[in-house]
Amino acid sequence: MSDDLDWPGDSEEFGCLIREWHAGDARAADKIAHAYSQAGNFKQSMFWLRLSQDTELRDKAFNDGMSLKETSPSAGFHHLYRAYKLIHPHAFFELDELCKNYSAFDLGLTDQELSHVSAEMAALVAHHREHEERTAMLTGSYPVLFQEVFGPSDWNNLQWRTGSLFLMQRGPHQFAVTARHVIDNMTANPDHFRLVLPEYGAILPIRAAYTPRPGPWLTLDETDDIFAWQIDQDFESERQIDWWSWMMDQWVRPATDLSAGQRLFATGFPITDGTYDPENFSAQYTPLILKGTLHSSAIAGLYTMRYESSGLDDIDGMSGGPVFAEFESRFHYVGMTLRGGNGWLYFIDSTHVLELLDRIISEG
Repeated sequence: MSDDLDWPGDSEEFGCLIREWHAGDARAADKIAHAYSQAGNFKQSMFWLRLSQDTELRDKAFNDGMSLKETSPSAGFHHLYRAYKLIHPHAFFELDELCKNYSAFDLGLTDQELSHVSAEMAALVAHHREHEERTAMLTGSYPVLFQEVFGPSDWNNLQWRTGSLFLMQRGPHQFAVTARHVIDNMTANPDHFRLVLPEYGAILPIRAAYTPRPGPWLTLDETDDIFAWQIDQDFESERQIDWWSWMMDQWVRPATDLSAGQRLFATGFPITDGTYDPENFSAQYTPLILKGTLHSSAIAGLYTMRYESSGLDDIDGMSGGPVFAEFESRFHYVGMTLRGGNGWLYFIDSTHVLELLDRIISEG
């Protein structure tokens, strides 16, 4: 970020002011302008003063465009385009739809103008969509890391990883959930699991670990291939540590609600050639979002996703990661990855995960 854009205060406060301004509060832009002025950044201060002055005009143009876009597409388009130039946060979505649904003549444009605006809006929607996907679906996704004593890695205290996990909140309780075979296959000691928050260089303490049933996982049903750690939320720290967990009381749907061909997204941390750093005895990890469609409903408790090319020969390490689908333009957790490869991914229904979490909560 350049010096011109550097926010002089707390980043969370800046984000809050931006959201207020997006919602139409010109005073939020005034506060941003004042903060920049106090910090001596007069270029940004003047920019936000102009945005403050334009907020009412921006919102009026957007509202006029929305009211006219169906009855008079040409007038609606031009109002929305003005709102877009005044940096209305939602105008480009509406312009993209108009460009897709109407001809240049209908919108009062030349073919060349429509082609230019259509490409510009489509690019903005695609960029926003990609950012939204990564923000929504990678939030709460982590690799499953192990280390006997958390701290610097060396020959006697290796850090290693296998599989993926997802942080979830059910009521006031929080959990880290993965596939049980991630633990059993590596003969890992669950007590050596470390839920590392890289941005803080710290770990979240774990209270206890749970599985649906005892015994070797190979003897169990696929739907019991779940492993959950309950997070100790009462730990004390010298500094404030924040993390995000998926709201399982709200943004979750059973996989039975899916329909054949529905768009699906699976996130996780595949094991690649660069997964381990032998010089520093530490695990490396890069997140991946697989995109595809539902191929078939449950067979022996498993659902099948046909995923698009990922650029990887296999997807080992994705086990335990979340699977999402969109309902009413919102991402919902629908299941947990068990295995996959060669374009196919298999996952279990979210209801099995919820059953385990609810049992843990009820047993205290």
